[in-house]
Amino acid sequence: TAALAKVPPAEKAANKTANKTAATPLTHPGHPSANFSSALLKQHKALEDLYKHLKANIKNINKGEVGGKEIGQKEIEQLKQRLAHETEQLKNSSISDFQRELLTNRTRSDKHALEYWTRSRELEHSMFHSSLKMTHGLMSKVNAVMEAYDEVMKTGALSSKKAAALKTVADRLPKPSLLEVDDDM
Repeated sequence: TAALAKVPPAEKAANKTANKTAATPLTHPGHPSANFSSALLKQHKALEDLYKHLKANIKNINKGEVGGKEIGQKEIEQLKQRLAHETEQLKNSSISDFQRELLTNRTRSDKHALEYWTRSRELEHSMFHSSLKMTHGLMSKVNAVMEAYDEVMKTGALSSKKAAALKTVADRLPKPSLLEVDDDM
């Protein structure tokens, strides 16, 4: 105890700091800490789940396109057959005036319905392509971020090449528009 009492206060402070430093687990320079790594793993898992969800959406989009195409084609075929039949009936000179008016109105109505279903099918197909394009774009962006996470988790740093790729991805994201706030509110 006498030996401890003779240690100058500055030396005691240095010994305490040295003991604290020795007790703190050191991480390899360039490697993320355990807390940071667990956060990266959680976020990486969330990105993987998002990627899987987007892949499932593509499958659903394709199913919807096939179903919509079948329904649209069936309706268009029925309308074409009905129009052909009505046109043939209109050529018959022995039908009454009432029947001729009825067939004329039905023919006009069926032509409009055919235009509607044809245009509807075109729009649905266009939406199909837009949905696929958007989903593939999102998947590409998610994949780029997951690759960056993988690199940081393996090496502890992000290469300049990967950082540039992420910057390109970020630059292509839509920019949020700022809403003007009315001062009178």
